[in-house]
Amino acid sequence: MPTYNSEEYIIRTLKSFDEMVGNKREQIELLCIDDGSADQTLNKIKEFAKNVGYVKYESLSHGGVSTVRNHGLDIAQGEYVSFIDSDDFYQKDFLDLFFEQVERYNHPDLLIEDVKGINLDFYKNDLNEENRISILNVIYRIGEITAETGVASKFIRKDVIDRANISYLPIPVSEDVLFNVNVINNIKSIVISGEKYYLVQESHTLAFYNRENKDGQLRYLAELSKILNHYGDLANDIIDLAYQKALNIMIEKYYGPLCASKKLSFGVAANELKKIVKRQAFYNHLNNQRVSIVSGNNGFRYKTFRFLITKGLFKGCLLFDVILDKIKGYDRFK
Repeated sequence: MPTYNSEEYIIRTLKSFDEMVGNKREQIELLCIDDGSADQTLNKIKEFAKNVGYVKYESLSHGGVSTVRNHGLDIAQGEYVSFIDSDDFYQKDFLDLFFEQVERYNHPDLLIEDVKGINLDFYKNDLNEENRISILNVIYRIGEITAETGVASKFIRKDVIDRANISYLPIPVSEDVLFNVNVINNIKSIVISGEKYYLVQESHTLAFYNRENKDGQLRYLAELSKILNHYGDLANDIIDLAYQKALNIMIEKYYGPLCASKKLSFGVAANELKKIVKRQAFYNHLNNQRVSIVSGNNGFRYKTFRFLITKGLFKGCLLFDVILDKIKGYDRFK
């Protein structure tokens, strides 16, 4: 669990986690690794840990979530690892069920919980490339069976991570998605389950401008394409969806806010965006209707983005985004 200036909610999260652990306290460890908080987060963790033996804590200088998670992987002792955030909730006594699943399915390489669209556990071993793409489609929410895209709700055998030398890349966005893709590339067995484990709290920071959004998305696309290259056409839907969502983020949470705040003119922003779209071959990925209807990608705003960009109306697209934000009362710089 990475923590950073989490004093307002860290005890609430730890109490929920302890209820999820139930009577399995002797069989787990919770690594709370603080990323250089300037508040009382670490002191509150230390106080909680006095009464809960499985909680361990460390403090690092501020280096970002990838650095923290990689350090956690270096020191983790368990058979399985799972990554959690410091502001979420967990299902009471879930670990009883988790341990039963591990035994029932002969210690699979990966377990994904909280999956929507299934009623019974799905177990598969001896995975091939088609199976792995099907699993990635679940992670990317392409189809009727969907899972959390990020770190939540996944348990990974530590030896799979160690053998393949998987780690979090030091990029500012979607580092967790790339980690998941690398894991799925290297597993041989999986359980997909609809059992309730992890209640993700909505991340408000994801709705706002971040100066890393443009370069971070481009780095993410480059890394994802590299990882999925050997799948060939099997990975087309995933790549297309990644490009469409990256375009949404660059318009809505980078160029749009810069134009709205007059930190960048519409003309300059439109020319920059045009160069990126052409240089990175975005046009090749914007007309895939199978992924255009994926939840979170099929709203009026994003459909209009794709329409205007495919028509070459970059400035008009940015104007549309800024006007829509103004109508809705959004301030992307909160």
